[in-house]
Amino acid sequence: MAQSSLHHGGRYRLHIGRPALGRRRKPEAVVKLEAYLSRARGRLPQQATATPELDVMVLLEYITGKPREWLHARADEPLEHILDRSTKETFQALLQQRAAGVPVAYLTGEKAFYGLTFEVTGEVMIPRPESEALVAYTLETAPDNARVLDMGTGSGSLAVAIKNTRPDLDVTASDISSQALETARHNGRQHQAKIQLVNSDLFDNIDGWFDVIVANLPYLKPPIASSAEAEQEPSLALDGGGRDGLEIYRDFLGQAADYVSSFGLLAIEAEPWQHPRLIAAGQQSGFRLLQEEQFMLALELDI
Repeated sequence: MAQSSLHHGGRYRLHIGRPALGRRRKPEAVVKLEAYLSRARGRLPQQATATPELDVMVLLEYITGKPREWLHARADEPLEHILDRSTKETFQALLQQRAAGVPVAYLTGEKAFYGLTFEVTGEVMIPRPESEALVAYTLETAPDNARVLDMGTGSGSLAVAIKNTRPDLDVTASDISSQALETARHNGRQHQAKIQLVNSDLFDNIDGWFDVIVANLPYLKPPIASSAEAEQEPSLALDGGGRDGLEIYRDFLGQAADYVSSFGLLAIEAEPWQHPRLIAAGQQSGFRLLQEEQFMLALELDI
C-alpha cells in the first residue's frame, strides 16, 4: 500500500509498504481411522464392557455395512474417507449407549450364534456362546427323525440352529413369553427353519413325548443384575427363582419324565456350581447323569 508524508522543504515522499495480510489458518490435522477408533475405545468404561475393541468394531461394521477386514485394511486412511458427518453422529450416539451398558446386540438388533445371525430384541435374552454346547450335543445324540423340544426358546437360537443343521429333526420350541415367540418366529423364517412354536409355562401346553428336551431356562440367583448388560435384559429370562436360582429348573425336572421317551435325553444349561444340585434334583425325578460339561448337563431316564 502506498502512503505519503510531508518532509522538510514541503515535499512529499512516497512510501511503498507491504500489503496487510490476514491471519493464516492452520490446516486441520488429518484424523486417521485407527486414531479415531482408539479414542472411541477409551470412552467405554470397564464396568460397561470387557471387550471395548470388539464392541467398537462391531458397531462400526453395523453403521458402515462394511466387513471387518475392509475396515482393518483402511486403518491408516483419513476418517473422512470412511465416515461422513451423519454416519459419525450415529456412531457417537451408539457409542454413548454402549458406554451406559446397553448390550451391542440390542444396539445392532442382531447376534451371531452357531454360525447364524439372529434377530434379538429387548424381549429376549441375548444368545451366549456357552449355549452352543447344547446345540452340538443335540446334533450328535439325536436319532434320525427324532422329536426335539427346546424349552425356554427365547430368540429361537437353539431350535433354529438345530433344525438348520439337522432338517430331519422334528423341532418344537416353547416359551412363556409371547413376545419372545414372535422373535423366534421371525428367526425361523429368516433361516427357513420349520419349527413349531408353543406358548407355554414349562409343560403346561406341551403334548406328546420327545427324544431330546433342550432347556436353557433362567438360572441366575439374586442379585440378577450382576453386570451393566444384565440390567438391560428381561428378568423373566434370567431369574431362576429361589435362593440358588434353580426353582424353575426343579419344577422342570419334576415334570420332564412324563414328556421324554424311554431312551430320551435332557440337555440343560446352568452354572458349574449348580450342577450337583441339578443332578440331585434329577435323580429324585428318575434321571441319572449321562454327561457333564462346563455349562451343560445331559441326563437320561434311569430305567
